[in-house]
Amino acid sequence: MKILLITTCFTFHFFSYSNTNKNLTFKPTCNSAKEFITTYKYLKDEVEFLIKKSDLYNVAKKVSQGCDGSSDRFFKILKVLTKAKIDTKTAIEIGFEMSMRDEDYTQAFVEIFKKSFDSKYLDLDLLTSLNVSRSLALNYKGNIKHIKNDFNEFLLFCTKFNLNLSNQLCLSMTEEILISSQYFKSSIYKPFESLFSFLSHNKTGPKMTIKDSLKLAIELIKFGPKSYDNFKEVYLFLQKNNERALTTLELIKKSKEIAEYSYKKDEKN
Repeated sequence: MKILLITTCFTFHFFSYSNTNKNLTFKPTCNSAKEFITTYKYLKDEVEFLIKKSDLYNVAKKVSQGCDGSSDRFFKILKVLTKAKIDTKTAIEIGFEMSMRDEDYTQAFVEIFKKSFDSKYLDLDLLTSLNVSRSLALNYKGNIKHIKNDFNEFLLFCTKFNLNLSNQLCLSMTEEILISSQYFKSSIYKPFESLFSFLSHNKTGPKMTIKDSLKLAIELIKFGPKSYDNFKEVYLFLQKNNERALTTLELIKKSKEIAEYSYKKDEKN
């Protein structure tokens, strides 16, 4: 009887431990010493950053909290921003923030900042370039892997279709669309371009003006990457089965209404 009781208790504890393990989330380990020392030595040797020796420990300590690769991410941001003549304090603060993120965020930030600020591309002022970089990289909550490529595609789009948009308007449009895209997993650029082309150039589409096509495409793409497929499918269906002799404007209106259901709304909505 005693043996049976002991066996039963052991079995119970074993299964309890096993069940607990199933819900366990393992924490990644970090080479914090390496990141601390690398940051400390680099800042100590680089005179251009104007960091007091008394601040070296605290700066390096904060960077080391970002786990492996944090010092490299920190340096990349620091170099780009100081080269653009941003003050050391601001550059370090942004470097701190990016050192805590994955490499994809750093790459996106650097790419967006360079393309916004560089005279070869958008040639915008320092503050605007900094703000949009933070908006689309640092504060972006979606799939960051798409941001860099989509951003570059939208810059090409502005010149590709003779939109006659200023660099500032091109950037504003791009930022608006990309921010709305953070709620969806897939890239937003290709469906946006396809939607714009269908509205303006496609033989079976409504053949809207460039200005109206752009406006409607921006409105619709906020409902997600499937909005293009859904709009086009409904438009062509109603066009083919046009018993009520709908006008082009009516076809657009009804297709838009269906395309707005291109993602599942929350129950509260």
